[in-house]
Amino acid sequence: MNFYRILLAFAAVLSTLGVDARQMYIGNLKFEDKFRQTGTTSKDTVGAAVFVSAQDLKDKVGAELTSVSMYQIGATQPKYLRLFVASALDSVFLFDKEIDVTTLVEGWNRVELDEPILLTGDSLYLGYYLLGGSTISQAVANNSSVQSYIRKGSAANWTLTKGIAVYGTIEGDMLPAHDVVLTSGVSSMDVEMSKAFDIAFCVENVAADTIRTIEMECDLGNGKKEVRVMDVEIPYLGVDSVVFDNIKIDEVGLYDVKFVVAKLNGEADLNPENNEQRVAVNVLERIVARKVLLEVFSTENCTACPKGHDIVEASIDGRHDQVIEVGHHVAFYTDQWTVPEDEIYMNFYYSAIVTTFAPGGMIDRTLWSKADGHKNPYQGGDSCVVFSIESADVWSLLNVALSKPALAWIDLETEFSEEDSILTIKTAGKSITQLDGEPRLTVYVTEDNLATDKQAGWNSERQGLYYQHNVNRHIATDVWGDKVELNEGFEKEYKVKIQQKWNVDNLNVVAFVHNYSTKENVKERYTDFNVYNTEKVQVREHEVAVDEVVDAPMMVIARQDGVVEIVGEYESGVIYNVNGQAVTTLRGSPTVSIANFVNGVYIVTLTSADGSIYNTKIVK
Repeated sequence: MNFYRILLAFAAVLSTLGVDARQMYIGNLKFEDKFRQTGTTSKDTVGAAVFVSAQDLKDKVGAELTSVSMYQIGATQPKYLRLFVASALDSVFLFDKEIDVTTLVEGWNRVELDEPILLTGDSLYLGYYLLGGSTISQAVANNSSVQSYIRKGSAANWTLTKGIAVYGTIEGDMLPAHDVVLTSGVSSMDVEMSKAFDIAFCVENVAADTIRTIEMECDLGNGKKEVRVMDVEIPYLGVDSVVFDNIKIDEVGLYDVKFVVAKLNGEADLNPENNEQRVAVNVLERIVARKVLLEVFSTENCTACPKGHDIVEASIDGRHDQVIEVGHHVAFYTDQWTVPEDEIYMNFYYSAIVTTFAPGGMIDRTLWSKADGHKNPYQGGDSCVVFSIESADVWSLLNVALSKPALAWIDLETEFSEEDSILTIKTAGKSITQLDGEPRLTVYVTEDNLATDKQAGWNSERQGLYYQHNVNRHIATDVWGDKVELNEGFEKEYKVKIQQKWNVDNLNVVAFVHNYSTKENVKERYTDFNVYNTEKVQVREHEVAVDEVVDAPMMVIARQDGVVEIVGEYESGVIYNVNGQAVTTLRGSPTVSIANFVNGVYIVTLTSADGSIYNTKIVK
């Protein structure tokens, strides 16, 4: 857009020179307010010229060139200046005039031709010769690609350059009145079926008349066309943006959508070659956000795991609605929360042939590169999807994963029957783009706020109970997922008997669709389970209305530096937004960062040592 701002600035400059509807310009039209200065220590004359092609002049035949303008840079005047117009360099000049250098001003200087030059359609050169003292200064437009020539010395040859700051004024009754250049920064886009979308364009007026209405036609590429008439006010050399809005396509597919300026002020555009834009529009059944699956291997017996969980929490950085965590309690022995299926997932460590390790992590079960932030100190670790949480750049890995498009959507609903303790899980999903391989659906039931006084690496007597979150309690599907028809779409329902030792208030359901690897090579197999998308719901939504909040005995302070400080002892806690979504968990730490939270009201839910729950409100 910088080029367009330049043109607008130039149009403002030219308006001070008396531009009307019957004047146009030829030469270097890509001017800037500031110019680069070039020079030489030679005391010989230097020549410079811009080339105006026959193509540029073909629609201006019959008009007359009435003046030539050049840009004087700096306050130092040349000793000699001569402006010229020629049909060829080193030929007889069509116009040649020596200028009184004492009349020059810094900036644009216009020189009227003694006799106007009739434009016949042949190419022209507009230029000057100047002589300085010890240094000859010239103005060159930095961003201009206009073909120009320079001659360093009266006996030198002309050499090709760019951007010499010279233009000519032309006048005539038959100058082209309606011609625009249509451009767009959008070449392709994804849209949702039957939902309205807009595309913005930039319109540059390169003909004499001010454009007040633009009629634009959109060919959707499916046999349908739409027309919009937009009111604008774009003077000659002016630039403005227009929006073709409320476009809808009702069928999935890839469309070559063509936009054409049909009429300007009710008249045809004189040069249709530069007023057409095409956009590849990929119409999808549904567009959804990417949610990333972060699986963590940790146990009570792992001394490094409390630190690892802190690293994970800091790396998620409040993005719990985007990063969905599941904890597998294996890898460094097992503990009271290990489920048999978790031990099967130890296959993901296969390439780390020296040992398993914890805390370990997988993000979308994808093998990341070192450039992404994947680091493993263990032998074979660079070809293992499980990475050391302490060694890898987990924050960077999550950012890379979140930047990828969602390849499928998942709908997830739960119903819990208090009468028989049956949890019904309803899932549906479909790929957004055609996927190869053997897609699978995996469904977990996870639990938060599981307390222990046996956590290795944690002093329970001094620090209180340690709380595990996102712990995998049950797998509703096969351990490697159930086969689904993802390209055609699927619906599946599962029923889970809730065990008495599970706290329904802390249960979540996590569902994700992914590839199932059938590769015979074991090392290759366990690096080919990439996740397409993930969803999570709470079995019982934690709805805490703002007007029902009561102050806790702990003091909760939201500091201006983006930190929540909790004064007083508590066992665990969760911060929810006003929609009841958990945005971060608390593990007894006195502080937690909310710097990356959006501004608004949040509910802090704290659990005390005796099991009492308190809610308090903070505002960021």
